Amino acid sequence: MAHGYYQATGKLGVCFSTTGPGATNMINGVASAYENHVPLLAITAQTALSNFGRGALQESSCTGVNTVGIYSHFTRYNTFVSHVNQLEHKIASSIIAAFQPPGGPVHLSIPIDILRSRHVSDQVSFNLPSYLDPPSLLDETAVAKLCELLVTAKKPVFVIGNSCAASVGTLLELALLLGAPIITTPHGKGLVSPYHPLYRGVVGFAGHLSANNTLSDSKVDLIVAAGTNLGEWSTNGWDKDLLLNERLVHVDDMFILINGNDAFRHA
Repeated sequence: MAHGYYQATGKLGVCFSTTGPGATNMINGVASAYENHVPLLAITAQTALSNFGRGALQESSCTGVNTVGIYSHFTRYNTFVSHVNQLEHKIASSIIAAFQPPGGPVHLSIPIDILRSRHVSDQVSFNLPSYLDPPSLLDETAVAKLCELLVTAKKPVFVIGNSCAASVGTLLELALLLGAPIITTPHGKGLVSPYHPLYRGVVGFAGHLSANNTLSDSKVDLIVAAGTNLGEWSTNGWDKDLLLNERLVHVDDMFILINGNDAFRHA
């Protein structure tokens, strides 16, 4: 039904199952979606974390009938939620993965004590509806929005990751045009000359105080991070004050690799 829902509407289909036989009975449908590149979110229940390895009824952990291991063969993203604080991030990651080319099903295994938790924050960090749009080689709407933000920003900053290698020249031209400081992630360090007049160093692991000071400037109203997955090393330990805040626009790795030059020339 979730498969058919996507085919009829173009929207993400979602299906749930119980632990144990419910999860294994859902295999055929999920595998079919994988073969047909149909975005689909499958959520399977799991016995309580405290009962892992104790022979709980229908246990589906790594010490039982390992549903995460089984689903790894026919999903685009497949993970076990071991803590309530992982839930929102992993839901967002799974939805993004479902729609990434070539598209397909994704799977979350969630223990019952996580499902029953009352400690889930009511503050939503992600704009989930925006993740439901099928990707295109050049998203004209997203590019237009980025252009608008760049034109109206009073003090933008560019954070360049290693996946910008194919488009770094155009990106540097844009930074020069705007007079915007340039920062790199640890893996993107070699893409920009340390003698570039706008270069302010590396942010993140083994980074530079100059980069942190640039991002901490209260006058900075736009941060464009391109070609980085915004992992722990490149974000100063997921620093919300420095990077992961309302000033950030993230241009993801895939977009840079495929169409970075076109996007930045538009900008």
